[in-house]
Amino acid sequence: MTLATRPFGNLFVFSRNSTKWEMGPNGKFIEYPVGAPAYRHDPVTGQNLGISVNENTVTLQSNSLANYASSSFETSDAASLFEGKVAKRVANLLPSPSAGAGYIVGPLPNRGATYDLYVEIVSTSRIMFGFRDQDAPVWEAGYTFDPVTEVLSRAQGSTSATAGFRKVMGFGPNGGVVYHLWMTMLEQSNPGNTLAAYHYPAYEPDTYPDPRESIIHYVGVIQYPHPQMSPIWVDGTNLARPTDYCVINPIPSAVLEYPRTIYVEMLADTPAVGASDSFHGGVGFVRYNGEAADRAWVGFRGPGTEPRAQVVSTRPGGTPQMGGTTVQFGTLLKACLGWDAEKVAFATNGGDYTSESGASGNPGQDRRRLQIGHAITATRPMNGIIKRIRVVNELWSQERMEQETAA
Repeated sequence: MTLATRPFGNLFVFSRNSTKWEMGPNGKFIEYPVGAPAYRHDPVTGQNLGISVNENTVTLQSNSLANYASSSFETSDAASLFEGKVAKRVANLLPSPSAGAGYIVGPLPNRGATYDLYVEIVSTSRIMFGFRDQDAPVWEAGYTFDPVTEVLSRAQGSTSATAGFRKVMGFGPNGGVVYHLWMTMLEQSNPGNTLAAYHYPAYEPDTYPDPRESIIHYVGVIQYPHPQMSPIWVDGTNLARPTDYCVINPIPSAVLEYPRTIYVEMLADTPAVGASDSFHGGVGFVRYNGEAADRAWVGFRGPGTEPRAQVVSTRPGGTPQMGGTTVQFGTLLKACLGWDAEKVAFATNGGDYTSESGASGNPGQDRRRLQIGHAITATRPMNGIIKRIRVVNELWSQERMEQETAA
């Protein structure tokens, strides 16, 4: 049976020992089961954007919604952005800018942490969020978001941090605009002290318009600086989400895998913090038994998003590594990597064609295991989306590669 006629469910083996939340086709985050790929969808159109792949990470707080029981707030349930969950509509009842909710997360990990907040704006009130040192006690870093001007500003603290936001949808489950706010901090002023992640659902330091309220859909603190990773929902305990790992095994082939061309469309949300070297993410072939020898790969370099391709062979001729023009995080990359017994070629986004002659593309062993989201091993993961993959048994010409990868 050829690859084209095999049932899709029989094509791949997917591994992830936890459920995973991703944006579904209905404009809500849905929970994909253990051992199944998670597909990300456009929140407005419902279009399938591709397979979501991420490296392993853990939450640092134990609940995705805080307990708002306080004389400072009036709280009621609201429709959630997360399927099967309940959001919290929180109205600030006091004429104070500092009525908030906190999550104890402990000392900052060595690689830092990211604070995620999904909020639906139903009034003109600003939102404040950030990290506070509970032992000092002082603010490490805090930011305010003004939904009227869509401006994110530093408000508290002196520790270096990076903050950002994106509009998730213009009309959320409760009629307001939904934003994803995040802040990443790589180190704290007093290492080892306990940190708390705070947010003020309605923050107005000058005037107090009435009502001052917002709808909190999700709060998350994760151990890596990954502002675009899929949310990890927790109820009462911290949670580890293992790496997404997908293989198609074996790919039928004749004459030791050549000629062949891989065509892939993918985007990187963030660099892979856990990458063991400067080459991470992507799609490629290794031996059928999973060994790393005789591999061919398309991925990214280091902390940036410079496309890279590499073909490794046990035969003489070297291990050529070729590159393309850097793309921005969240920008679609179209790439082709092809080889035959005498040549290796690579092209990205309609240009950046490079080729090398020699026997390096000629594998000494079979390369019939297609891995998705990893560069050879689990220590070289990818954070992003694999949108499309094609494998053909021919080496495309330069003209064909540039045409296929054109924007």
